[in-house]
Formats: sequence, C-alpha cells, structure tokens
Amino acid sequence: MQAENTSNEEMYLVGEIPEELHADDGAAADELQRIIAHEHSETAKIIKGFTRTERHAVKLSTLQKEYEKNQQKRALMRLMRRQRVEIDDRYLHDVSNADLAWAANKHFIDMMVIVTDKPGLHALLPQNDTDPSYVFKLDLHQRHRTWKAKHVDLGFDPAGRMLYIGTYNQEEIWLAMAPTAFIRAEWTAAAKHIDAPNSALTQRHFCMITTFLAHQLHEGGYKDIQIRTSYPLELTQADMRQHTNIL
Repeated sequence: MQAENTSNEEMYLVGEIPEELHADDGAAADELQRIIAHEHSETAKIIKGFTRTERHAVKLSTLQKEYEKNQQKRALMRLMRRQRVEIDDRYLHDVSNADLAWAANKHFIDMMVIVTDKPGLHALLPQNDTDPSYVFKLDLHQRHRTWKAKHVDLGFDPAGRMLYIGTYNQEEIWLAMAPTAFIRAEWTAAAKHIDAPNSALTQRHFCMITTFLAHQLHEGGYKDIQIRTSYPLELTQADMRQHTNIL
C-alpha cells in the first residue's frame, strides 16, 4: 500500500506562481498613492464642489462700495460663492490713447510675469515716444543671479538662458535667450533643455549680450556709454571692462 502524500510539493512548485494568484499589472504605487490621497483630501472635495457651483458676476464698483462702507460680513459671504469680477466701463481706458501715461509704481500683486510674444526689448520700453515718468534702472553687475520663479511657465526651460538686467518700478526685468524653435513656434523635445547648472548665462554669452546692449545704447544717443569698434580677443568680464564702460 502506498502512503498518501499530504505535503505541498504537488500543489506548489518552487519558481512558479499559482494560477489563483495571477493578476494583470496594475497602476504604479506612486500613482495609486496620489489618487487615494486626492480623493480622500478634504481640500480636494471642497475645490471640486466649489468649481461645480454657479458663477455669479459682481461689478468692480460694487466691491469698491462695500470696501468704503467697511462691510466685512458681506465680504466674507462673497468668499463662499463662486464669483467673477466685471470691470465697469468707467474704469476702462483706451491703451492707445497718446494723452495717457501708464504707470504702476506700487501694487500688491504677489506674482506677475509678462512674457513678450516676439524677440526684442520692446516689452520694457514705454508705448509713448515721450514719457517723462519712465525710469528703467539698468544693472549688469549680477550675472550670477538666478531665476527662481518655480511656478511660472515661460514656455521654455530657463536653464542657461536668463540674465537679470535691472528694474522698472517694482518689477524685475530679465532678458531671456529663448530657443529659436520656441520663437518660430516649432517646438521640439530636443530643444527644451540646456545642460547648465542653473538659469544664469555663461560668461561668454553674458559678454556677447553686454556688447550688444552697450552698442545699442551708444548708438541710441547715450554718449556716456563708450564701446570699442572691435570685440576683445577673449570674451571675459575682465576684457569687457577694457572694451566698454557699461560694466
């Protein structure tokens, strides 16, 4: 008589997965964690519910009156509703009116980034030919200053492309050497990144830009800015100081 084998040797073979444990590949662990955390987040539920509510229009003049009357309770109640602020016609002005000189010397906006839609320096120049209130403070002594606006989409990778050149009122002015593909709207994945440690230009590119700005300002009538007619043999900041007094 042969004894009955009660071991697991016939049920499971080493190196093989039992059929009842087979399963298709699911979502990645980090993706599951993100989905679970988002679905169970109270903040996410509140935001989701808020975006589904009806949106109400409110005039800017109405908000002004409530502020002047110090209606704090009404202001808090407005935070509970989804609203869209409409600017009254009396607050609107024709931007092409030559009799107007636009200025925003002070504001309370935490983050505002204006990106020009074409190559050039026109974005930092006044719209009117004569604007006595316009003051741009040129600063080319901070070549190593880095672009730190992490939550701003410029449309291209800022690594190795950004140069701080000064301020206009409260605003910082940065010169960006955008990729040619970005300017021509022929964006490709290969043109998105430069192998650079941060956003600052290389010394060679900085000297090229400095020469260009010095030449343009000198030719534009700023005779106190001097520049030689030829480039130095080596494009370094030490040589540039002998080439132009803009530094």
